[in-house]
Order: sequence, then structure tokens, then C-alpha cells
Amino acid sequence: MNAKLSASHLLLGAAFIIGSYFISNSIALISQREYVRLDQVSNSISNLAYEVGQLNPRNQEHHEPYLPIDPGVLTYGQTMRYLGVSGKELDHFINQTNIPYIKLDNKFLFPKEALDQWLLNLGQKTYSIN
Repeated sequence: MNAKLSASHLLLGAAFIIGSYFISNSIALISQREYVRLDQVSNSISNLAYEVGQLNPRNQEHHEPYLPIDPGVLTYGQTMRYLGVSGKELDHFINQTNIPYIKLDNKFLFPKEALDQWLLNLGQKTYSIN
């Protein structure tokens, strides 16, 4: 009877050890898969943020980190939206027309009232931008 009891204890202990081994391997495998998924998500977010930043490099060059205190003055990006033009077109206006602007530390500011008057003075002129 003692031998049977020892054998059953031995088998029970062996089953417990083998079961623990399989459970720990399963947990490690699941953790590794989740880590890979999180790493892939992190990489995807980083790539997406980079691509969004590269969508319009022209805007990046003229990006204003602040808004002017005077709401009657527009930044480069605000002027693009106000006029409904691209950065290339706004650069053309700066270089080829008499669009009113102020340049401070390589940043362009545009007085809104002067822009409105400039637009009225343009009349029916058309510009071709290559």
C-alpha cells in the first residue's frame, strides 16, 4: 500500500511539473506575440506620423510656430488657406507680384486688410504658375 501511495504521489508530482511546463510555455508564447503586435503598432504609428509630416514639405518650410498677436495679420499657412492657394502659388505671388507682406526673421506675415485690397486691385488679372 505504501508503494502504491508513493507511486501515485510520484505520478501526481510529475503531472504537475509537466502541466506547469506547458502552461509557462503557452504564456511565454502569448506574451511574445503580444509584444510583436505592440511593436508593429508602434512602428506603424511612427511611420504614419512621419508621412503626415512629409505631405506638404512647402508648409514645413514656412510653418509658423506661433500665431500673430494681431488677428489682422496672417501667417504663411493662414494666408495660403485664406487665399485658397498652394505654397508654390503663394511663393510666386511673393516673388512676382506686389502682394503685401512683412518678413521677420525669414518668416512671412501678411496684413489681412492689405491682402483684401491687393485682391481687389488684381481685378481680372490671371497668373500662370509653372
